[in-house]
Amino acid sequence: MQLLLRLSGLTLLTLPVGCTIYTPLQPPAPVIQRQHEAEISGGMRLSGHVEAAVAYSPLPHVLLRAAAGGNPLVHMSPDTVRFRVRQREVAAGTYWLVNPQWLVGGLGGVGWGEGTHWYTRHSAPGLLNFRPDSLWSYRYEARYRRTFGEVYVHRLGGELFSFGGAYRLNAVRFTRFTNDGVATGFQRTWRHEPQIFVRYGGQRRERGGWLAFQLSSGLSWDARYRKPAGRAGNRDAVEPRQGGLYTTFSVILRPHYFWLRQRD
Repeated sequence: MQLLLRLSGLTLLTLPVGCTIYTPLQPPAPVIQRQHEAEISGGMRLSGHVEAAVAYSPLPHVLLRAAAGGNPLVHMSPDTVRFRVRQREVAAGTYWLVNPQWLVGGLGGVGWGEGTHWYTRHSAPGLLNFRPDSLWSYRYEARYRRTFGEVYVHRLGGELFSFGGAYRLNAVRFTRFTNDGVATGFQRTWRHEPQIFVRYGGQRRERGGWLAFQLSSGLSWDARYRKPAGRAGNRDAVEPRQGGLYTTFSVILRPHYFWLRQRD
């Protein structure tokens, strides 16, 4: 419970750092332990980003997952920001229940996305001049493809709470990346994306086992990111590499509870 409260406090940090041309998806690591189990989830961040995912095990130790996410066009001040990201992905992998307390799994997949990030930046005004000395406008638009690998671990055992962590490595290749319609020449970024999560519900097979809630908090960054020296600087290589902290609240449905309960 203490971990849940700490993660809740992190949601206050998601909005300022979440506006970049690339935003990660955070589909819940599924608590799928055997064949024919499934999870359907929907999540949201304070920034307005929403996402949905479906995970299913058609065969023992085989895991399939599809996810999509994005946000409507939003405006923020003081930099007059326009920001929009849309993504989708598919993945396949495996899961293993090591013992009644530990569940591990891994996935590999591909994804597609597009983003828009428009904003302005200005230099600091002089001592007696309250207007900015210079004004720069950025109108970034991008399309990209992703290949990724992901591993996760769940600590089970409690009737109500479980927790764990996941790590994803994303290779993002830009098929189009422009600033005000002009190609920037930037092509690829490698994103490290660890996260921790805590889940409430969804473990009991009796009444109430079909519903769960999860709070996830994670980072996304490129190790080659370097902050521009100036207020404006050359941001074409900075924008796609910029990292951030993201916290997602998810509602998870476990429909297999109904059909597997009839078999047990």
